[in-house]
Amino acid sequence: MEEPDLFEQLRAITNRFYQKEAATILGAAGPPFDVSKPNLHDNKKEFSAEFKDVKDAIKATRGLLGLLAKGFSSDATDDTHAKALVTYVDEQVRVRYRTNRPANITDLIQKNAAEDGHSFVLAMLLFDYNQAMLERQKELRDQELEFWSNNSRPPNHYARTIALRFAREIARETGEKPTVGTSRDGGHPSTDYARALEEIFQLLKIRANVRRAAKWAVGQLTPEDLEPQARNALGSVFGGLRPPSQHKDVVNALLQYSKGLGD
Repeated sequence: MEEPDLFEQLRAITNRFYQKEAATILGAAGPPFDVSKPNLHDNKKEFSAEFKDVKDAIKATRGLLGLLAKGFSSDATDDTHAKALVTYVDEQVRVRYRTNRPANITDLIQKNAAEDGHSFVLAMLLFDYNQAMLERQKELRDQELEFWSNNSRPPNHYARTIALRFAREIARETGEKPTVGTSRDGGHPSTDYARALEEIFQLLKIRANVRRAAKWAVGQLTPEDLEPQARNALGSVFGGLRPPSQHKDVVNALLQYSKGLGD
C-alpha cells in the first residue's frame, strides 16, 4: 500500500475520535501518529548510550529554553542580563542577514528567522525538539521494562508500541483514557479504541493479539498523557492551548513576549 493511501486510512480511523487538519501549508500531512518501527538495540550498552544521550539533550534543551524564557519575560526584573543577551543575539543575527540575498531554501529560512527574531524562533524550535525527545524518552523507558529488565524479548514489541502510541494520541486529543473490552460472542474487540486498533494492525500488517496489546497499552497511560500535547510551540503560544505542566513557565514567558511582536 502506498504511504499516502495508508496515511489517509489511518487519519480516517483517528477522525472517529477527534478532528484534525489533514494537510499543512507545505503539502500533504503524514500519519496522525508515528507508525514507524521502534529502534531496538542489539545490546544493553547501545540502549544505555542512547538513553543517556536523550536525557542529556532534554537537560540541555530545557536549560537553554529557561534562559530564553527569562529574556522574554516581562516579570523577571532581576534577569536583565538574560534580556540583554536576547537583544544582543537578535541584533547580531539580524545584521548578518540584513543584506543577504537567499540562494536556497536554507538561506531563506535563516533570513526569515533573523527578521522575525532569532531567539524567539530558536525557542519555538527548541520547544518542538524537547517534545520529541520527551516522546523518545518514554519509548526508551517502555523498552527498558520490556527488554532490559529480563533475559527474554517479548514476541511482538512493534504491536505494543503502535497500541501505546495510538492510545496516547487519543488520550491527549480527547482528554479521556481509551478503554478495552471484548464482546461475548467470539471475543472480538467491543470498544471503539480496540476495534480501531484492530483495523490499524491490519493496515500495518501486524499479527498480534489486539486485546492483549490494547490492554497493556492502556495500562501504561499516565495522568500526563491526558494533557493536551503542544504539537508545535507556535500553536501552544498563539493558539492558547494548555501546555504540559513541565512547560507552563516557559510557554507563559513566551506568551508575554509574543504579545509585543505586532508592535
